Amino acid sequence: MASSAGPSYPDRFYLAAKYASIPGTCEGAEDRVQPPPLRDDSKLVLYALYQQATIGPCNAPKPWSWNVVESAKWTSWNALGRTAPVEAMRLFVRTLEEEEPDWFAKATEGGITLNVANGAPDSSPKAPGPEAAVPQQKAPAAPAPATTAKEAANGATPVVASKPEVKEPEVTRVESFRSISKFDQWISPFVSGRRPPPRYQHEVAVVGDQLFVVGGNSGGRYLNDLWVLSLENFTWSRVEQIGPAPPSKEEDAPLLAPPPLPPLAGHSIIASGSTLLAVGGHTKEPAPTVQVRSFDTTTSKWSILETTGDAPAARGGQTVVKAGSRLVLFGGEDRKRKLLNDVHVLDLETKAWDSPSTSGAPPSPRCDHTATLHNGRYMLVFGGGTLANCYNDLHLLDLETFEWSRPETHGDTPHPRSGHASVAIGDTWYIVGGGDNAHGIADTLALNLNSFTWSVAATVPTKTSIASEGLSVVAAYEEGLVAFGGYNGRYSNEIHVFKPTPVEKPKPVMVRSKSAENAAAAVAAKSPSKPAPEKSTDPPKKPSSAAAPPEESPVEATRPSREAAENEKRAKREAEAKSRAEEEARAKAEDERIARVRQEMDGKSKSAIEAAVKAKEKAEAAANAAVAELAKTKQELNALKSKRLDGHQELETARKALASEQQRCFQLEVEVSSLKQQLGNVEALEQEIKLLRRKAEQSEAAAASAKQQQQSGIFSWITGTPQAPSPDEPRS
Repeated sequence: MASSAGPSYPDRFYLAAKYASIPGTCEGAEDRVQPPPLRDDSKLVLYALYQQATIGPCNAPKPWSWNVVESAKWTSWNALGRTAPVEAMRLFVRTLEEEEPDWFAKATEGGITLNVANGAPDSSPKAPGPEAAVPQQKAPAAPAPATTAKEAANGATPVVASKPEVKEPEVTRVESFRSISKFDQWISPFVSGRRPPPRYQHEVAVVGDQLFVVGGNSGGRYLNDLWVLSLENFTWSRVEQIGPAPPSKEEDAPLLAPPPLPPLAGHSIIASGSTLLAVGGHTKEPAPTVQVRSFDTTTSKWSILETTGDAPAARGGQTVVKAGSRLVLFGGEDRKRKLLNDVHVLDLETKAWDSPSTSGAPPSPRCDHTATLHNGRYMLVFGGGTLANCYNDLHLLDLETFEWSRPETHGDTPHPRSGHASVAIGDTWYIVGGGDNAHGIADTLALNLNSFTWSVAATVPTKTSIASEGLSVVAAYEEGLVAFGGYNGRYSNEIHVFKPTPVEKPKPVMVRSKSAENAAAAVAAKSPSKPAPEKSTDPPKKPSSAAAPPEESPVEATRPSREAAENEKRAKREAEAKSRAEEEARAKAEDERIARVRQEMDGKSKSAIEAAVKAKEKAEAAANAAVAELAKTKQELNALKSKRLDGHQELETARKALASEQQRCFQLEVEVSSLKQQLGNVEALEQEIKLLRRKAEQSEAAAASAKQQQQSGIFSWITGTPQAPSPDEPRS
């Protein structure tokens, strides 16, 4: 929901992609403009979001690491995971608006246009899935926040109705919230201290004179920080949070404490005394069901609320209202971006979830709507929307019968909106900001919860953070509104205050009791009264002078007769006597009833006393047994402690023995290494000995052969047999 004027989605996304010179979107020479001076990290983010919006999740193989540019592109795209294409479109536009707030004006001046009817460039791939087929909405020329009820019923185009003058929030210096003396207009007070980072889709709550800001979304990055603003001097400070206790493990095992609060956005914060309850919200690693976390503002410690029953599916963008000891959750958007319109109830006393069955026509599935509690029994739901549509309908849920209905409203019909904020002060429900997929809503609505009449309380320029989506608003001291944050082309961290003109409370009306009315009617019935003369239709007759009675003077005619006065006094005395008699009779009957009750109570008291004595004896016996059991348990506990101490001592002794054995093993390893080295030397000596033996054997064999030849020569000489020439000797 962009806040500046221009085309709606998906046309706005494709136009932004062409302006950012994303490859494949600037094919026409007439559309070529100088690329905007974007940072390298912003270019990577825009590339990844464009790929996610037009192609879907990254399924391409990872490039080689030596290709630095392509590897960085792949990493940035793959980090988006299963982000929906439509969400990627919105994040693309918001990221570009952070770098180039006036990109749309520059694109218009540069002649950048869309080449096809549906807004997508000719060469750009179509986004997969049903989300891509978003029906195009025509953006209104100007924010038209009000129409008459008759025109809305007939489906007429919204027409601007009479509303307060458009006023820029006045920047002023005030000491505290209570010192603000300007009414019926938004003001921006000076604040001190380090401000929280800009954000939207966060939540705020007031505890005492402190306003707490929890989590939010900034450029697609979920936050988990917590800030507090003092309403006494408008000073910011950051809260150092303490996480929940880690799960119990063995004594020697390392303990990894979970983070104080996971980064989240689109959650709900409910103040209950000095405790804040965080319900649901979008996270990077969502749980299967809605998680409820508790924050103690006195100790700054988070804890997880362990619940039972049928917990709702994890979601964000829902509404939660507190009705007594119950939290009532409605609608929202689940992890797969599916819109919901279910109702769930969490009992804070039993910590159990329930999913009641509702009757009547419920609101259509939606998220980013608002809700409030009226008269402690009725939950009102207003606005919200889907990806393509925003709503301006009002629904009512009876929390006793869980029946949905549509109350009849009066006054100007509000403009459809989503991502707005609301808070009820007395009998007035204030609706602040929001968007309609084309621009921010500039009016602050007021709904009278007694007559269900809409009116416009204030109007601001559309460029302010009041006219934005994802802002939060709370009531301070039941005197006025405090708004923080939001997204209106850029993320905001500004504080705005609105104080309505104080309304005097009506004086109490004295109502006469029913018994007094009956007594007055009885007296009036017994007192004689002259019947009123009947009007006659006959013409009046002239009385004769003989029969004419003497005329009474005006004074005598106005005085009551003495007889009538006496009759009236007598009737009053009789009525008083009768009343006294009836009172005496009632008193006597009451005395008799009390006597009977006392008799019955005396009889019951004896049996009750006996039963109480027996119960006391039984309780004393049970207490004695419990004391004995407790003493036994203490003895066992002391024995276990003694055993544990002995075990620790044995463990320490074993550790020392183990250290000694490890030292001895080390020495043995050194000796073994030395022996191995000596053994290697022995093996080398053995090889040399074998070699020498082999040479000695060869020498002995050669000597034996020579000796044999010498003996055979002498024998031949004796016998005269010629000796065969040696192969080495030359033949003659």
